[in-house]
Amino acid sequence: GMLIEPIYAARDQMPLLYDFQLMLGGGHIRGWQVGKEWYGGILNALEKLHDAGDGLDFAVGDGNHSLAAAGTYWNTIRSELTEEEREHHPARRAMVEINNLHAESMVFHPIHRALFGACDTLLQDFRIWLCKGDMDILPCESSAADLKMNGIAYKLVNPRVPLPVGVLQPFLDTWLKEHADVRIDYIHGDEELDRLRSTGAYTIWLPAMVKADLFPSVRIAPLPRKTFSMGEAQDKRYYLETRRIR
Repeated sequence: GMLIEPIYAARDQMPLLYDFQLMLGGGHIRGWQVGKEWYGGILNALEKLHDAGDGLDFAVGDGNHSLAAAGTYWNTIRSELTEEEREHHPARRAMVEINNLHAESMVFHPIHRALFGACDTLLQDFRIWLCKGDMDILPCESSAADLKMNGIAYKLVNPRVPLPVGVLQPFLDTWLKEHADVRIDYIHGDEELDRLRSTGAYTIWLPAMVKADLFPSVRIAPLPRKTFSMGEAQDKRYYLETRRIR
C-alpha cells in the first residue's frame, strides 16, 4: 500500500480528467492527473518496493502480446534514429498500468482445460508421464483436489513445481503433439466446464491460483500459459489510457 494507495487518498487535490459510465455493464470510471509534485514520492516508493521484493518489482499479469508488438516496433525504427532521437522517442517505452496485487478488486480466477477428441488414454498417459518424474496422482476428496480429471478429484504426489497447472501443462503440450486428432480449449468458469463435460468433452478442472504464490512461482520459472485470469469479462474490455506514437 505504499505506492498507489497514498496517491488515491489525495485524489481530490488533483485535476479530474474523466468521470463517466462505461457501456455494457462495465461500471463507472474516473481518472485524475498526478502532478509532478508527486514524482519524488513515487520514485521513493518504487525504490522501497524494489528492496522489499529483492529486485522483483513487477510481474506482467496481462498484455504480453501488446508488449511484444511494442518491442518489435521499437526494434524496427530504432536503426533509423540518431542516438539523441532514440533517447527521447515515445516508442522507446511502453505504457503500463500498475496495480496492487493485494487490492480487493484484483481477483484471480482459474482457467480450466477441455479436450475434444479421443482421450481414453489421457489419464493413464498422464500417470506414466508423472512417474517418469517421480511424481504421481491419487484420488482424493473434492475439497483437497489439485485437479479434477473428467470430474474425478486427484491430489498430486511430490509435485516438482508449486502450481498444479505447472505440472499439467508441460504434459498436455507433449501429449497433444502426439494426438493430432485432439483439440484443446481453455475454459473460464466451473459451470461452463460442467456443461462441456455433459456434452462429451474431456475436462480438467484446476484451482484458482493464490495471490501470494505469484511472485514465488515466477522466481522459479515463468508461469505456464493460461495459468489464471484476473477479473470478470465485463471489467476487462476497455482501454481508457492510450498514448499516440508519431
